[in-house]
Amino acid sequence: MDALACYASDSDSEASHPDGRCQGSTVLGKVRPREEGAESQSGRPSSQKVVKKARPGPHEAASGEATEAAPPVPDAILNLFPPAANTAEAHQGRTRGFPHVVGNFPTHVFVRVAVPAKCKPALEALLVRLARAMPGLQPTRPTTNDPSLKRIANNGDGWVNGEYHMSLSRTVAIRKHQQATLLRELRASLRRKVGSFNVPLERLSVFVNDDRSRTFLAIEPGNPGAGKLVGLIGRVDDAFALNDLQRFYADPKPHVSVAWVLGDREEELNALVAGLCPANGARGQGLGGQGCQWHFQVTDVECKVGNKIHSLVA
Repeated sequence: MDALACYASDSDSEASHPDGRCQGSTVLGKVRPREEGAESQSGRPSSQKVVKKARPGPHEAASGEATEAAPPVPDAILNLFPPAANTAEAHQGRTRGFPHVVGNFPTHVFVRVAVPAKCKPALEALLVRLARAMPGLQPTRPTTNDPSLKRIANNGDGWVNGEYHMSLSRTVAIRKHQQATLLRELRASLRRKVGSFNVPLERLSVFVNDDRSRTFLAIEPGNPGAGKLVGLIGRVDDAFALNDLQRFYADPKPHVSVAWVLGDREEELNALVAGLCPANGARGQGLGGQGCQWHFQVTDVECKVGNKIHSLVA
């Protein structure tokens, strides 16, 4: 206990008990230096000095002996998780709208669009005819990963999905700390506006992305659903603006993309649609003037952040 009572840091001044027991003693593995000329308890001058020992290096044992370096990690372990391919060739020629940055989450707002069973044959036949006239046309969100079915097949398999989506925002990149704030503001903005409503899909249209690297075949909604969708886009824009995120287009045109082709093929695809669907857009003629009445119900608006989908109004 006396040893513990006498312990002090190296910066402390010298201290001792009245009887001098602690002066020059070894305390908790530390040796206190004596002043020059000081005598030990035996009456002889002290020649004891403090020697600081260097810490062992990374390849040196505590005793000072060298140790063997760690063996290299086998290639079989290093290659267990190869980096994901991030080239246009790995994504059917498509390129990113913005560069991938670790910690960024691609984010966009959308509504789900279900395809009525009665409309699938008509949509399938239409896309097959267009693809035969325009080699390279690809289905949007193919139902299979088999590359042989991503282009025209004899029976058109894989061209129509059971569900598509309609974007109400651009795809933007946000950081993790922005997620909660953006979702909260989207919910606050949309809950005052959204109620269940019906949307007819009628007119085939052609769109080109911002850098004109891809051309899309899409279906635009008719009224009164189209006006309500534009109203939702305005609400989403308000929430995006509060977070300094890019707004939707100045003249928003909600649409469902059902096929795409690389490059700027707008004029060519418009000409094909006009030739194959002369009644396209005619009131009461249904999808592309083919007679199929495609309607879907809006009951929720969703936001996809990274790989997670968040309901905004349900």
